[in-house]
Amino acid sequence: MLRSATAHILSLQPGVPMSGRRKDLAGETALGADVSYCSMLALKLAEARLFGDRAGIERYSRELTGKFTKCDTGWAEVIEKYIEFVIDLGTIPYRRHSSPADFVMDLPPVARIALVGDWGTGQPEARTVLQQIARKHPDVVIHLGDIYYAGTGFEVENWFETIWRQTLDLGSTRTFTLSGNHDMYSGGGAYYRLIDSLGQPASYFALRNDYWQFLAMDTGLHDSQPGGGLTFLEESEVEWLRDKIDNAGGRATVFLSHHPLYTSSTEPIAGRSLNDILY
Repeated sequence: MLRSATAHILSLQPGVPMSGRRKDLAGETALGADVSYCSMLALKLAEARLFGDRAGIERYSRELTGKFTKCDTGWAEVIEKYIEFVIDLGTIPYRRHSSPADFVMDLPPVARIALVGDWGTGQPEARTVLQQIARKHPDVVIHLGDIYYAGTGFEVENWFETIWRQTLDLGSTRTFTLSGNHDMYSGGGAYYRLIDSLGQPASYFALRNDYWQFLAMDTGLHDSQPGGGLTFLEESEVEWLRDKIDNAGGRATVFLSHHPLYTSSTEPIAGRSLNDILY
């Protein structure tokens, strides 16, 4: 970070304010690009203070210190918890089916289903989103994964389950949560305790009635290393999913996944726009 900041400083003309243009980060790693970006924001904030630019001070302060922004130092917890998990020689308590009928649950003939993703932040915005969902009185709510920063026991309890139970009527609404990469960074133990408390049998499952089937995939298991490559599915899980497709009957199928299949060129998946393994 110091090297990046120094490079920015040396590129400035004495007495001339910065143009505000980000330097070219082509060829840098994602981490290096983020560090350079945050360094540049810090320099812009310093300049805004020097020149008395109140709007700049507010903007750059917000970008540097905002919760879950790119420069939020809370992301360091991800690395810390992952290292602790590795040092302890931990294993993710992934659950496998014994028969194709395992982890299959019925939907009502007519059902209202709500989907929400990357919701586990504990922030006011997350509460508002869930309150809006609750007002729709869904039969099923499915969270598509990620409790931040690292899916620790504290985060799962305070930034997910407590708010979840306070907001949704779990007596009349069934709820599920998929496995995201952040849920696995600390080893997944808290995630699996959570799904047990929700009555969810495993990290992958099927919900179906005579017309539809929703097939939830676990793409978090093989993205438990921060900054890892393309995620993929366990082969046994692929076979389980194939059975549901082969025996769908007249049902239409919806796949549910935390990870996207496609991405924009500005945020590639391991340098690619398509996860061809999932494809």
